[in-house]
Amino acid sequence: MERRVSIGLLYVVGDEKYLKHYRKGMAKFLPNFFIPKIRPRIIHNIKGEETEDIIVAGINIKPIDLNNSHDLDGYLQGIREVLTEDISRIYIEGQEKLNYKILKYIEDNINIKVFYGEDIKIKYLPYIMKKIYRVLKDNLEEKEVLILDDNVNRVKKIIEAISKYVGYITVVGLDEQEQNQLYEYILEETGISIFYPYNIEKIAGNYSIIINFMDNAELLFNRLKKHSLVFDFSQGEYEGLKNRPPLIRDFYFIFKNIKVENLIVDTKISSSLFEALSLTQYSDDVLLYAEDIHYTIRSYVDNFMKFKGRF
Repeated sequence: MERRVSIGLLYVVGDEKYLKHYRKGMAKFLPNFFIPKIRPRIIHNIKGEETEDIIVAGINIKPIDLNNSHDLDGYLQGIREVLTEDISRIYIEGQEKLNYKILKYIEDNINIKVFYGEDIKIKYLPYIMKKIYRVLKDNLEEKEVLILDDNVNRVKKIIEAISKYVGYITVVGLDEQEQNQLYEYILEETGISIFYPYNIEKIAGNYSIIINFMDNAELLFNRLKKHSLVFDFSQGEYEGLKNRPPLIRDFYFIFKNIKVENLIVDTKISSSLFEALSLTQYSDDVLLYAEDIHYTIRSYVDNFMKFKGRF
């Protein structure tokens, strides 16, 4: 059961939902060329039973390109026009497909928190890994995990989250000083000795589980064994991967409590929205998001991870 503790969240709907709302009443007769590209407006105020309100707003009625500096600055000005002093956080519908640099630019220029879902992904990794290997009827504690990341603090969080449940951990992406600091810290905190390989390409096929936050991992992915479990939380685009399970890019959660007349906030919510809503508990099955499809854990395993003949 979900427990909401969010305060001061601005939820910005996408252009299709905003257009549907905008065309209510007399505006439904307006020719399309009369409709402005950007028209900031607060659409709804969602009353929270245990929290302050969530403000739902529309900014752009027509599609815009946030990679274009003119469109991005116009979008930012639109956000400023609907901000109130009570708003401290923002979620932009569809932000999961935006470049992190754009989200950081928005965050820095309007001075409110944007969520990327990283802490939620890391928090639920152990739960998902355990459930996957339970479905496989295999022993997670014997598996080797490869972490690809150049952020030492994030690597610490990942290792602290999964170290109780896996056999061996290898880290690639840190510089020598960070490696030494991390090795000592993790050994003291968990008793685990981290492995730093000299040539990861030669041994990539040994790993059963890969957790990736680096954008340039395609070459390495092509060296993995076919049925390895890959959590790819990077923003890399991989066109050359063939004959392997789809990469798990995000976790989604079923959330049925946010409904407004003529406007429904999606019931499948991403890790970034889950984090923005400050949800602290979740008891239902987590969905795995891979190649624009939401899979239950069992359906993902059954479709992509079971060897022929395994039941």
